[in-house]
Amino acid sequence: MEISGKVYSERKEAGAAIIEACKALKAAGTEGRIGSYSAFELHSRFDNFDKVFRLSIKGAWNYSMEVGKDPQGNIQRITNALAGIERTLPQVERRLETWNSSWCRQRKKPNVLLHRKQNWPKNLRALQS
Repeated sequence: MEISGKVYSERKEAGAAIIEACKALKAAGTEGRIGSYSAFELHSRFDNFDKVFRLSIKGAWNYSMEVGKDPQGNIQRITNALAGIERTLPQVERRLETWNSSWCRQRKKPNVLLHRKQNWPKNLRALQS
């Protein structure tokens, strides 16, 4: 895990670095990227309404979590969030496959409305006779 340009291999140190990086962003009155974990970027902001830090794990999807006071707890929350993404990925892939096959079937069907519209002149002549 990389936080503020420094690589951490110990969970407790990385968790403490996350808390410090969040505090530094709050002191600067800003929000932004604080580091990365695997292929995901970590962004932080201070939620003035709830008075807590929020950590966003950004990749193809975005997952937001509250930063707690326990350094190891924060790392566990990140690990759980990423495990949740791994669990939901097969479900999302199935939904995408279902949508894709449905879309392909719809493309192969003749457009009945267009067919009727093309026959309007013929039907109109028949009605006028």
